[in-house]
Order: sequence, then structure tokens, then C-alpha cells
Amino acid sequence: MVVLAWWSTCFLLDLLMQSGLRGKRIIILGAVIGMLACVSTAYALFFQPAGGGKTFSVKAGENLAELSVRLEQEGIVKSGLVLRTLAKLEHLDATVKSGNYRLNSDVSPRELLFILQDGPPRVEVLIPEGASVRDIDDILAGKGLISPGEFVQQVKTMSSLVEGYLFPDTYHFTVGMTSAEMIKIMRDNFARKAAPELPQDPRELQKTIILASILEKEVQTPQDQRIVAGIIEKRLQQGMRLQVDASLCYAKRERMAQAGQRWQGCYPLTDLDKADTSPYNTYLFEGLPPGPLGNPGLSAITAALHPASSDYLFYLSAASGETIFARNFEEHKRNIAKYLR
Repeated sequence: MVVLAWWSTCFLLDLLMQSGLRGKRIIILGAVIGMLACVSTAYALFFQPAGGGKTFSVKAGENLAELSVRLEQEGIVKSGLVLRTLAKLEHLDATVKSGNYRLNSDVSPRELLFILQDGPPRVEVLIPEGASVRDIDDILAGKGLISPGEFVQQVKTMSSLVEGYLFPDTYHFTVGMTSAEMIKIMRDNFARKAAPELPQDPRELQKTIILASILEKEVQTPQDQRIVAGIIEKRLQQGMRLQVDASLCYAKRERMAQAGQRWQGCYPLTDLDKADTSPYNTYLFEGLPPGPLGNPGLSAITAALHPASSDYLFYLSAASGETIFARNFEEHKRNIAKYLR
């Protein structure tokens, strides 16, 4: 189209030179129209931006020739030929980096070429110890990697266990990566760094991860985590309710999410929270909650595997974060009066 417009302009100019003044204005007008057509066509092909907000994937081993045809078919670019021509003009390699791409804003064909050469942009994401699936959803959405709620919805569609098995770590996710792909990366990291030390029996494994998730939420130091692990084991053996605030917070957030209410933190816990009939309410129901309260790190997992023996049966977390222990209920009540009121 560009060649045709250019040829038309040249043809009209040639007529202009061969003719006299007769019809000169008409030929000049035609020449101007031809030149404008050339410029507009060049802009449409070489400078009109690729569609912002669109996503596409580059397969491993796919070259620019193959990709350019597919991008044109998918409506990502106006012309695959332009991409290939620009690559030659820029002396760029015909290879492109595989991965998932998301064009958050409009980019020119030339800019798109350099993006394909550099590969999908990576975003550093810190998943802290104890973060739940909903916390991770908030983190990823805040980084612009997903839409709010997308990660949670993906987890709900999965048959395998997810909560508790997403290893907390620093990740570098590529823009355009799906929630399922990020889940796989975090689970694979869990398999490498945590699984070798964990029980192989599925029931024992789940119990360990649930206990570790409680320790991660409730206790700060590795030493105190081991002591609290021993206390929880002792209370379970004696048929005592665990009365863990962290489990109430988990239930509260789920209840608020289902009601469409915005999460603004757990505390203060109310009588309504403690009366919640969720199986995660360890104030009402004996035993461990039915699932992990988040994704624990190695310290909490190690403590769950190696609980420390002690004379304590109660504990609380002071405002400073310090864990305060008690041997009996009377001592525990005094600690509550001293540290929490």
C-alpha cells in the first residue's frame, strides 16, 4: 500500500512536468492527495501503536517470522510484514524471547520489537511468611500482575491443596503470567525448600502445615514457636480447645469476603467473631482448624516438626509481640490483666 501511494505520487508529479499550465492545479491537488495517502499509510503501518491491554504468548523456539504472522491474525499488530521489515532495518536478531506478554499501554511496532528482544518484563514480589491466599491476591494485584480476586478464584478451581503450600519468598514474576503459573512456581519452591523435611503421609503433612501456620501467625521467635507447638500438642491431647485468635481472624476474613465487605484488619475481635460457626473457630470447636491459616516459612515448619516440652499450658501475645506463658488458667488470667488490658 505504501509503494502504491508513492508510485501514484511520482506518476502525478511526472504528469505535472510533462504538461503545461493546463490542468496544473488538478495535477498538483492529485499529487498532494497522493503524498498524504503515502504519509497516512506509512503512519498506519509503522507508527500506529499495537493494542494496549492485550496479552499474548511467545512459544519456546518461535521466531519473529512465525510470531509476526500470528500477532497480525490476533489483531495485536496491524501488519506482520512491518515487524519483519523493521527488524531488518534495525539489524535485530530474528529470535524473540519466549514467555507471556501484556501490553499495558499502546506501543509502536518498533517499541514492540525491542520488547520482544528483551523478553517479558519481570516484577519483584515479596510473599511474606504467613501470608494467606487472600493476602497474596492483594500483593499481586497491588503489583499490577493480576486483577483483584483473580488469584483467589484460581485457587478455588484447583483440586490440589494450595493454602499452606505456597512458599513465602521473593519472586520475579513476568508481566502477563497467569495465576495458575505463579501458583505452580510457588508450589515448586515449596517442594524444593520445605517438602524434604516434611512427613510423607498426607494426613501428617497437612497437620504439620496447619500447626506451622498457627505458629507463624501467633509467635515471633523460633524458640517460642517450638514452645507454643508443644503447648498446642498438649492441649490437643487433653481435649482442650485451642482458642487461637489467628484462626478467628482467618474465619472473619472469609466471612467478610463472602459478604462483599472490605478487609480492614482483624482486630478488635468481637463477641460476634467468637460466636462464628465456621469450623476455623477454635474457640467453639476442639482440634486443629480444618486447613492452614496461611503459608508458613521454614522456621515455623521446623518448630511444628520439633515441638519443645514445657510446663506451660497457656500463652498470649503481648502488645510488644512478646509471647507470655502460663502454667495454669489462674496464672494466664493474671497475664491477660497485665499485658492485654
